[in-house]
Amino acid sequence: MLGVLREDPQARAPQATLADLDELIRTSGADVTREVGDLSAVPAVISREAYRIVQEALTNAIKHGHGTVRLAAAVREDQLSIEVTNAAGAGGHGGGRGVAGMRERVGLLRGTLHAGPVEAGEWQVSVRLPLRSGV
Repeated sequence: MLGVLREDPQARAPQATLADLDELIRTSGADVTREVGDLSAVPAVISREAYRIVQEALTNAIKHGHGTVRLAAAVREDQLSIEVTNAAGAGGHGGGRGVAGMRERVGLLRGTLHAGPVEAGEWQVSVRLPLRSGV
């Protein structure tokens, strides 16, 4: 407790990263198909924020969609690419702070985010994060 009050970085609980995606998927309760490449080149700060983005996208897919969720993540041309796609529910997505929170995280990392319909009945969160974000 004293370490937390003194802001001792070693006293903080470790934060999840992209290395923890398997556990996130397993505990999400969603039926997830995944196509995840080698993410070991992703810097730690980006990996932590990307994990939180995937976590929020999965949460939204569970709350607002149905059926199988498709997760794709890969490093391509010095950027991290993430796509979470699901069949949208009757009410669609929206109303909460999920997309706004993802947009804030992506903006801090100087990336891009698209969250919306991509095909009839599908919703996708698509994120591109530069690996050299300057963060």
